[in-house]
Amino acid sequence: MRLTAGTLVHRDEKYLARCLETLVAQEGIGELGKEWQIIVRDNGAPEKGYIEEAKGKFPQIIFLMNEENTGFAHGHNEIIRRYPAEFHAVLNNDILFTPDFLAKITNGLQANSTYGSATGKLLHWHFGGNPERTNIIDTVGIGITKNHRFFDRGQGEEDRSQYDGERTRFGGSGAAVIYRKSDLEKVKYEGNEYFDETMFMYKEDCDLAERLVAIGKPCLVIPEAHAWHDRTASSTIKRSMRSKRERTASAAHHSIIIMKHWQWFPLGMRIRILFYEILRWKFLFFCEPSIFFAAWKLWRGKRSKILQRRKATKHLVPFSQIASLFQ
Repeated sequence: MRLTAGTLVHRDEKYLARCLETLVAQEGIGELGKEWQIIVRDNGAPEKGYIEEAKGKFPQIIFLMNEENTGFAHGHNEIIRRYPAEFHAVLNNDILFTPDFLAKITNGLQANSTYGSATGKLLHWHFGGNPERTNIIDTVGIGITKNHRFFDRGQGEEDRSQYDGERTRFGGSGAAVIYRKSDLEKVKYEGNEYFDETMFMYKEDCDLAERLVAIGKPCLVIPEAHAWHDRTASSTIKRSMRSKRERTASAAHHSIIIMKHWQWFPLGMRIRILFYEILRWKFLFFCEPSIFFAAWKLWRGKRSKILQRRKATKHLVPFSQIASLFQ
């Protein structure tokens, strides 16, 4: 199988059918069901009716039904383990795809062995608006600063092709990214964990991106491949409007990722990261104490597993080789 395209479903009643319509209409990657496949995994959706309707409407898609929400990492790992292919597309279902989206990204990644993943240009889907398909950038890849802060390149800007000349990125957003399976095998953890399952949700895509970068496999951006994303957990949303669960997991997982790579960073960067981490945790302690203690508890509860992951995380290239990705 050349490509497996997987998506998880939890509370996605208004999106699923429209997203799948654009997925089954993909062109240029072969016959669906023979050369590529679509897997929809129910991740403990409380309402099953709309999933059953989708199953009837799209018989060419494989649906996996589950009663439990096992998280983003485990859900996509299960798809990758059960439906192996040369390339794996990790997709959200709050996205509308152009007909050649998957073909352009897959072909680009296949032609450039330097890269471990690839993504396209995601624009904002103004669901229910007129028009729905806007010219506002959602993301053109994950960026990272020298003090180890992740961000989505271009988010909120009007698309004027200002990022089209930059083809190499730190990573691709987990909303729509394609991975080369052979490179995933190089960075996986014991038990065929490609995404780190100590992370239930939030920043799993950042973590996998950094592990791929650490073996010299950054992300390729194909700006000609367009899709529209109705992001519900955007950096444009005020922090106070985000759920406690998101803020807690985001805080804890950020420190987990840093721990895995600490020995790889040069001294000057360690100092910058440490300074930023102190400020970040100090802010939480004084301004959001409930988040501070919840994140600390989450981090402490997984400390032994985190240390195992740290030992298993590979750094096959010197940091200087990929330093330009840290802005």
